Amino acid sequence: MADERDTLPGDVKPNNYSISLFDLQAGEPWTYQGSCTIDLEVKKSTSSITLNTHELKIHSAEVFSEAGKTASSSKASDISYDTKNQRCTFKFDHALPESPKAVLSISFEGTMNNHMAGFYRSQYKPTVEAAKGVAKDAEHHYMFSTQFESSDARRAFPCFDEPNLKATFDFEMEIPKDLVALSNMPEKQIKDAKRDGHVVVSFDRTPRMSTYLLAWAFGDFEYIEDFTRRKYNGKNLPVRVYTTKGLKEQGKLALESAHQVVDYFSEVSMSDISNCFQQWRQLAGFRQPYAYSMPLVSFESIEELALTVIQIFRIDYPLPKVDLLAVHEFVSSPSARMFSALLCRLLLMAFAQGHHKSPLVLYAVLISRQVSAHCDERQADQCFQSHGAMENWGLITYRTTAVLFDEAASDQKYRNRVVYVVAHELAHQWFGNLVTMDWWNELWLNEGFATWVGWYAVDHLHPDWNVWGQFVTEGMQMAFQLDSLRTSHPIEVPVRNALEVDQIFDHISYLKGSSVIRMLASYLGVETFLKGVSDYLKAHTYGNATTNDLWSALSKASGQDVPTFMNPWIKKIGFPVVTVAEEPGQITVRQSRFLSSGDPKPEEDETTWWIPLNLKTGPKATDAQREAFTTKEDTYRDIDTSFYKPNGNQTGFYRTNLPPQRLIELSKSLDKLSVEDKIGLVGDAKSMAFAGLGTTAGVLSFMEGFSAETNYLVWSEVLSSLGIARQIFSSDAEVSQGLRNFTLKLVSAATDNIGWEFDVKDDYLTGQSRALLLRTAGLVGHPEVVKEAQRRFKAYIGGDKKAIHPSLRSAVFKIAVKNGGEDAYRAVQNEYLTTTSIDGKEITLSSMGQVQTAELAKDYLIWGFTSGKVAIQDVHGVGVSLANNSKVRNTLWEFIKEHWPMLREMLGGNMVVLERALRMCLQHFADFKVLEDIEAFFKDKDNTGYDRGLAVASDTIRGNAKYQERDMEIVREWLKAHGYITEKK
Repeated sequence: MADERDTLPGDVKPNNYSISLFDLQAGEPWTYQGSCTIDLEVKKSTSSITLNTHELKIHSAEVFSEAGKTASSSKASDISYDTKNQRCTFKFDHALPESPKAVLSISFEGTMNNHMAGFYRSQYKPTVEAAKGVAKDAEHHYMFSTQFESSDARRAFPCFDEPNLKATFDFEMEIPKDLVALSNMPEKQIKDAKRDGHVVVSFDRTPRMSTYLLAWAFGDFEYIEDFTRRKYNGKNLPVRVYTTKGLKEQGKLALESAHQVVDYFSEVSMSDISNCFQQWRQLAGFRQPYAYSMPLVSFESIEELALTVIQIFRIDYPLPKVDLLAVHEFVSSPSARMFSALLCRLLLMAFAQGHHKSPLVLYAVLISRQVSAHCDERQADQCFQSHGAMENWGLITYRTTAVLFDEAASDQKYRNRVVYVVAHELAHQWFGNLVTMDWWNELWLNEGFATWVGWYAVDHLHPDWNVWGQFVTEGMQMAFQLDSLRTSHPIEVPVRNALEVDQIFDHISYLKGSSVIRMLASYLGVETFLKGVSDYLKAHTYGNATTNDLWSALSKASGQDVPTFMNPWIKKIGFPVVTVAEEPGQITVRQSRFLSSGDPKPEEDETTWWIPLNLKTGPKATDAQREAFTTKEDTYRDIDTSFYKPNGNQTGFYRTNLPPQRLIELSKSLDKLSVEDKIGLVGDAKSMAFAGLGTTAGVLSFMEGFSAETNYLVWSEVLSSLGIARQIFSSDAEVSQGLRNFTLKLVSAATDNIGWEFDVKDDYLTGQSRALLLRTAGLVGHPEVVKEAQRRFKAYIGGDKKAIHPSLRSAVFKIAVKNGGEDAYRAVQNEYLTTTSIDGKEITLSSMGQVQTAELAKDYLIWGFTSGKVAIQDVHGVGVSLANNSKVRNTLWEFIKEHWPMLREMLGGNMVVLERALRMCLQHFADFKVLEDIEAFFKDKDNTGYDRGLAVASDTIRGNAKYQERDMEIVREWLKAHGYITEKK
């Protein structure tokens, strides 16, 4: 694998960078001057040094070396650029001798760009009077920050920009004296600069780390501060949330979460956990002894017991401070989740005993992507939310909606987003920063684990939110969707060049990776799994590691052959579907690769996965432990076939294809199933229909049984699945209306019951159910909901901002735009321009996508992409909101074709943005003719950087069209037979 990498020459190795930036121009051309001095080891004699640069101008380069008793210096006689590979080579007239110590001194010029990559500027409008030193133009003020992952440190300074070329960093920067500068480490010194009105701010040296984790920022910042409760080297660590002036109070939620999460992740005693489990079972009144032999410790309360187990990694947070910075324009490459049921119940009991104010209770859970009645809106929300932060060591940067929350004005779903993203990025401070993947092909080591452990932390600290139900309905289903395409890729992808990395920062890395980790942790036991993780981190501290290194640590901790379990999941493409055939007292299971197209070829179905079957069976749906399923086909006997459910609690990353009658029987026994089980059954049934292994008619019959459902997470999956069906069959007016009628009947009782008013006793999931059900009912035509939404909208636009609860703005705005024509659309557009709410712009952009005419869709596109009113980080959300609307989807595609050069120029500065915008704007079509048009349009273009996104979109459209072609008439007949389509007289 290493031999296939296109890496920098190994002649020299960096040990330390000293970086100084000065003469920063606060306006066009936005340039700055810099010096970069790199302490090197010359590993073998060479007459050239090659490193990475991109969009930098090198003024000069000189090497000072020491070999034996002599010292010498040599200026570069030639400086050449390899623009395609983003490299720069310095050639010297004389060979540099092999030496343990040499110094490369480089003078250069860079640009503070507006591409949200490298060292860049973010525009904003201040909420209070700004400092005089702030850069500004006629319309905006600016702050400045960095975004280096994966390969954009080279845009800011010359460097050896590969993850395993770790070094330490000294950094200083010249800024206006009334502004604030930040970097990874604490401020070391501020001294007057030669430039009038400016100072030079320098920072302490960093630990050894990869270039992509270096960060700096400056602007008109203020902060709020708290401290960790644990001591680190005898001190409580300062934790701060920085914002531009006027916004710091909205950082309280993130601050409250961050200092607790740092302590939570820092250290754990596994024997204490075992003791805690034993003691807790006694407190909880369990009769059966738990399988640990250690002596019990004494706990006087549930809270004391819980507080004993609130650490994870057994390694102290290694830096002297934690800063979180809100950045006004942000797109990472990209960023964005398990604890055992025992601990869930433990903390639930803590609530019951009145310990809800305990420090252990973090208000935390991942953002619940809402599902509209018009389509599966979880994907639309991703365009705003999927990449909201960057884990720079000690200076974590965030999109504003991922770190700021207004208690009075924010939608409650953003509360959850903030705390989850905080936990995710702090997990990286150990897993990714302290120990880094050796090369980009093992990116999943960073992202899969941080996603899993973020969910794990939330579940431990806030069990009443049922985060694993959220993970199954959001994380796993999204991973299934992407991984069921032929264009998918293994979790661990060969990466030849770092420039290929951005296209694999996707849900395979994050969500399939974390799903597979969850499966393994569940099988090994969470305690054993975390012991192995801790050993892995300790063995590779400040270094780099591979997937095999993790497997080795886990194998040692568990005594099991983890590589044999996991290699097919990590190194092979796709995932299995387990098809079940039953006879009295036994079931036969067969595994094969699942493709959403339903037609895997023999050469695509050669993998045999290790599958934990996790059967639930019998009258009480108890667990029936069985050996893992490791062959293509097997039979399990002594099964109580009166009731059984494979993949209990959906801990395994695979689909199940149950006999049709079994699905019907399970729909009559929903009370025996966990929330995760219900979600899994719906998702599996939907996917079998899509692939042609079942029928949509069968899925609709199954869903009729959910009309009395009360759980938000189950509703989310049901309505998401229905949204996909409505999207696929939207081209036929009769079927489309029939599916809306079906949806309306399904949700009406629950919608009428939950009502519009929020009660102080409502928990988070109740509030989210209200928002989901009202939006769904209103968008499919519930007359009372539409009338009330329009009444509230009119009052809100008229100045009564209390007429709409913050968590219902999305529902009301969308219903209003869909039913209110141009007047409502213009009113929401004005709301976008005038809102002071941190989440207001995301909500209004998504809502305007509900326009019902091509004329308004064109107006929205032109305004969104050409007016300059929509930030670059958000502009692709305009297209995505229209892509989810079948009435105007074709208008969007025509706009893309007509304005492609403009769009390519606008979004192409950051290929992550362009690739995702294209993929998410195009993948909702279900028409072979549109697919042909898309492929013809891009056929002769240079699609480098977004070719994978185009391939995913094409594969998705092809599957959508096949599904529509196969099931349209089946759906029509079912809807007629059940009264959802009325025969015309």
